[in-house]
Amino acid sequence: MQDLIQLLCKAGNGGRGKISFRREKYVPKGGPDGGDGGNGGDVLVVATRHRATLEHLAGKTSIEAKHGAAGGPRKKHGFNSDAVIIEVPLGTRITLSSQNQSALHRQLICGDLPIKRGDVRFVQYEVDFHGTQITDVDWSEAEKLIPVDQIDVMEPPITGQTIADLVEDGQSILLCQGGFGGKGNTHFKSSVVTTPRKAEYGTPGEARTVWFELRVLADIGLIGMPSVGKSTLLSVLTRATPKIAAYPFTTLEPQLGRLVLGEKEVVVADIPGLIEGASHGKGLGTDFLRHIAHCQALCYVVAVPEEVLLAQESTEKDIAQLLWQQYQLVKQEVVTAHPELASKQSLVVLNKCDIYSEVMIKTIKQAFAKNKTPLTAVSGATHFGLSELKTQLS
Repeated sequence: MQDLIQLLCKAGNGGRGKISFRREKYVPKGGPDGGDGGNGGDVLVVATRHRATLEHLAGKTSIEAKHGAAGGPRKKHGFNSDAVIIEVPLGTRITLSSQNQSALHRQLICGDLPIKRGDVRFVQYEVDFHGTQITDVDWSEAEKLIPVDQIDVMEPPITGQTIADLVEDGQSILLCQGGFGGKGNTHFKSSVVTTPRKAEYGTPGEARTVWFELRVLADIGLIGMPSVGKSTLLSVLTRATPKIAAYPFTTLEPQLGRLVLGEKEVVVADIPGLIEGASHGKGLGTDFLRHIAHCQALCYVVAVPEEVLLAQESTEKDIAQLLWQQYQLVKQEVVTAHPELASKQSLVVLNKCDIYSEVMIKTIKQAFAKNKTPLTAVSGATHFGLSELKTQLS
């Protein structure tokens, strides 16, 4: 599943205003008639339920809107370019990496709202009597991208890089606003200057380098180490059909299922197995830890490793202690990656109870109870305890 894309997004520049004079037979002094330039195209991002992944953006490095057209003679207005719309799935987070001066200017003045024409600065150009341009501007500084971590402002402080979390169908954001078209020389006529030979350049369009990060939207996330039976639980709780096999990391991308409880529907996500150091990139690393962030509640799944059961060298207390450590390890990785998840509702499920003795199950429950952590015993294979688990998930 493609769930992380970096793109350079560029809005169109505004078209320059025209320097022109009306020249018709019997009208020797027609006066200025240069038209205004058109506005450059915007770049919009829209969340839609019709997209499930970011696959349609894979392989792209940049998305650019067209520039506005220059003004023409006879007060002809240059055409405004159409906006470019980027569709993303629900649950997409947009993180800013760098931006040019135009984008920074709007961010400081308006935030996510469109900037108004009166809040930008226009640069003028002039021509001589022969129509040759006698002024020029170096736009390289305006087009230069500024990394977010190098932006130093007093008010308002830019402390984070996240600029949008799109979680509702139809929710949109103006990612890059197109430049405004410059005014033609018609606007510079006065009683003193009747033949103005100056007009305005259009303003540069905004440019931003951003990350599109898809975070799975689910009510409950199944979290645990590899091979604890999360995929089996998802398949028996919902109608999902995840890949199930007897080896670690069978699940390589989050799987979703819908659990129907009367008139209520709960979306359950099976998050790929975590190991120690996942928050620092080990195993499947942080690639899937971010999918937990949008879950309303967390369900930690623990299970006794089969090699421990087959060895028959550990006592019930040893196994209970092992499972407590397993739970603490996974929880620590989750909280390290996303500290805000420490306060979310959670429950702990002991899976594969069909292969444990009653004494072992009782000992494990007692060990968790001592740490004020209730434990629900279930078996995905035999459906033991699923009714109780469904009640808790609701």
